[in-house]
Amino acid sequence: MPLTKQTKQQLDKVVQGLIAVDLVILLLIFLSSQFGVSFPFPVPGRKLNNPVALLLLLFSIRGFLNTEFRSRHIATLIKWFTHTPHRYYVFSFLIVIELGLQIMWFAYPENFHWNLNAEQGYGTHFSAIQLYILGLVVLITASIDCGKEADWKKKLPWYLVASVYFYIGLDDCVGIHENFIFWSGSIIPESTIF
Repeated sequence: MPLTKQTKQQLDKVVQGLIAVDLVILLLIFLSSQFGVSFPFPVPGRKLNNPVALLLLLFSIRGFLNTEFRSRHIATLIKWFTHTPHRYYVFSFLIVIELGLQIMWFAYPENFHWNLNAEQGYGTHFSAIQLYILGLVVLITASIDCGKEADWKKKLPWYLVASVYFYIGLDDCVGIHENFIFWSGSIIPESTIF
């Protein structure tokens, strides 16, 4: 059953509210874990992984509900990643962030947040966001290359590649494979597969 326009608008407002709450939670956790700021109320967690994954998921849901939001941001991504001067700036910016994370890791090796291999480090959050955007770029490329009215045989490989990028980014944040290993080990304790 398709959603009515009014229902989509109401759901979009709910998603906007959830995005705002998630951003506040991200800020609180960041200030608490990185700078040791104490608050007069309990901070919801110590790791940014789950709020980052939720933020990416909420933006995806908002893109499905609000076509104006989706069109505006897809147009921006198309401009950034397909037009010549803009894509040089974007890729340079991504490389600078990666180098900055690497420098901070060497400068503060005792600070676990700067560790690029740690699942709760800033490198993980950066790579999850990169993979999310890369998945969107793959979908944009599929739309441009195949056309919007292409049959599923043409679109399916593109969707498969994009879903792999989305899964890897989500797995970086919430550790799907670690949870699966833990879950399967609890069901079959003598298993040596993992």
